Amino acid sequence: MRDASRPMTREQRQLQRYQVTDVIEVFDVFAECPLGRLVDISLGGLMLSSQGAIPLNQIFQTSIDLPGGATLQVGVESLWSRPSADGAQVWTGFQLISVSDQDRAVLKRLIAAL
Repeated sequence: MRDASRPMTREQRQLQRYQVTDVIEVFDVFAECPLGRLVDISLGGLMLSSQGAIPLNQIFQTSIDLPGGATLQVGVESLWSRPSADGAQVWTGFQLISVSDQDRAVLKRLIAAL
């Protein structure tokens, strides 16, 4: 079992990650509040930057309003977390666990645009 407090290494990742340069907020649908800002994304996961720690090994239903008006809704599980170098932010990695066919198409278009 992998230590959830340590991010996956590049060798452990199976899918290429794409850095997001726009400010894109990710919202927790059930809590009705922002979860964090999207840092990078792949077909299998995403990384967020947030002001505070996000609980690990938790499942979240998220909504992501993308530039151009599309909305991406995905279920994710938080896998690891670590503070940023300056300690002002917390980085959290998530695995996609639930994506509809329609949202997978939106995700692929987003990745193609990055």
